[in-house]
Amino acid sequence: MRFVIAFGMTVGLAIAACSSSDETLGTGESAGGAAGSIQGGAAGEAGAATGGAAGDASGGAAGEAGAAGSPLDAGPDVATEAPFTGTWAVLLVMTSVTEAPVVGKTVNENRTVGRVEQTQVGDKLTIKLKVCDFDIGGDSTMVKVVVPDAFVAGLPEETIEGSVTVDGGGYAMVTPKFWQVRSVELANPTTDALPTDPTDPRVKDWDKDGKPGMTIQAEGSLVSGDMYVIQRTWTELKGAAPGTDAIDGTIAWESEQVLLDATNPVLKMVPSPTATTEPERNYFRFRRIDAVQGCADIVAMQDTLFQP
Repeated sequence: MRFVIAFGMTVGLAIAACSSSDETLGTGESAGGAAGSIQGGAAGEAGAATGGAAGDASGGAAGEAGAAGSPLDAGPDVATEAPFTGTWAVLLVMTSVTEAPVVGKTVNENRTVGRVEQTQVGDKLTIKLKVCDFDIGGDSTMVKVVVPDAFVAGLPEETIEGSVTVDGGGYAMVTPKFWQVRSVELANPTTDALPTDPTDPRVKDWDKDGKPGMTIQAEGSLVSGDMYVIQRTWTELKGAAPGTDAIDGTIAWESEQVLLDATNPVLKMVPSPTATTEPERNYFRFRRIDAVQGCADIVAMQDTLFQP
């Protein structure tokens, strides 16, 4: 299997958002409704027992008022029941633009499919993400870039911290800005400059092909060859969940890429892609799955699994 992507590759991952401190809204309203119903019903029975029409009227009115006081239940208490713990499939879509020589401007859609083991303690989330597959499609018909299977297999599991809160009748999940690097080790991934020398010891060969960084291959009628790159990406996602089995939201992100070397001089002029900002082009979807389902299952189901 090979992944065909548009000229100017970017791989970025992340998880999601929209925080709210209104954690007691749903439970408080439900408690109020339940209390009103019980008290109203009791008052009505007492009135009927004594034969007082006023008791019937007041009891019935109180019961109806109690029932009216029960709005939409917000569902499980995130602070005590940990409803978001479990196994999830995730789709991350991020769109970038590249101005490449000869080819010109290309728009690239980065689609990452992954498997998540998520643990919730109180309102805190620990998200362990394993990339299963990615496909980055572009609008250029002149040049495509092939990413070998070996690179996907070499990606490590990522651990991301986040939080979840009650938000109206549903929930909101948030992660702070999360940094990732590809085929390079940095003492401070957020501030250290990416190395430009392919012999720098911080440059790693994650796909184990004997070349520095990650090897990607350009194929086309205008230009062909191999490129050796390293990357750094940050992501910040914002989303909402009406229940506890699906979370949808948008992604803010940026990516930096260094082209260490290339077998074709033209390819050495390829710039780093630039992230777009439109929400409809940068989004994520989480879907709860069974714990026994793995990457192969997620990839096979992705066309139906990630429907809005």
